[in-house]
Amino acid sequence: MKLGWRYRWALVTAAFVANGLRLRARIMNFPVLEPSEMDVDPQYTFVVAKGVNLDEATKRAAIAHAERNGIEVLDLIPSDLDLLRAHDFIREVDRGKNQDAIITQAKGAYHATLVSADVMFRAKQGPLADYDLDTPLGITEYIRVFKIFKRYCFMKTDYAIAPDLRSTELKPGEYKEFLKAYYEVSWKFFAILNLFSWVLAVVGAASARPWGIASALAYTSQPFYSYVPGRVDPKDKLTGGLFRLVVTPAKYFATFASKSTAPPQVDLVEAARQEYKEELRKGLDRFFEPKRTTCPICASTEVGH
Repeated sequence: MKLGWRYRWALVTAAFVANGLRLRARIMNFPVLEPSEMDVDPQYTFVVAKGVNLDEATKRAAIAHAERNGIEVLDLIPSDLDLLRAHDFIREVDRGKNQDAIITQAKGAYHATLVSADVMFRAKQGPLADYDLDTPLGITEYIRVFKIFKRYCFMKTDYAIAPDLRSTELKPGEYKEFLKAYYEVSWKFFAILNLFSWVLAVVGAASARPWGIASALAYTSQPFYSYVPGRVDPKDKLTGGLFRLVVTPAKYFATFASKSTAPPQVDLVEAARQEYKEELRKGLDRFFEPKRTTCPICASTEVGH
């Protein structure tokens, strides 16, 4: 039996509400930093994004939280993260489901991250050797660096909401680079997926059917029942909610139309190629010890079991 339009729009309305409640449940799984009077321990480093002001009180609270919970990489979530980035982050990170998993996606809020001395040392000996992490990072650099930290510490990485940490604004071109780095090859799919929800809401409003209008209201009011004051409460929730049918497409169209703001990426393989060629010209014998007939540890000529 075919569903009538009333039931179809009722299902769409239910889907919008269910998705909003799903996001809210995920937000409730993130711990909130508690104030601490302990000193800022120099064994921890804080990596920050451009434009972020990380105060001493937040540093102390983050270190205290990390030490209490045995965390070595702690990504701090601004409490006023804007709607688009909050949606991207919370859709991807389900802390309640994945906090005990061995390997999870290396997604973050990318504003400020606490890193232990051990993780920082190992990362700086490897892929981050040429990075200046004392300088605030651009968004694409930050995403790349966070993935490396997660790779070096996937079992002791976690997230916490920092009530006093303020989020930064991304221009359309920067948000475009964020989407590319965040979702990689599927970035257009997720952007279009958000716009598909918008299309459903617009068609519902235009249908003039009660449940169609209800679906549009469920979509536009979603920020008000998804986000939680005192946890994640987007600074643009009021305008982004009341005018969501206008604001959302405007932001995405500006993003797609914008030019790239990211600096050209250096091909690390090509950059190292010349150095390796120079090493090869000097010969390979110097990499090997002279042949021997005895064990290098015990000097025995016998093979034991």
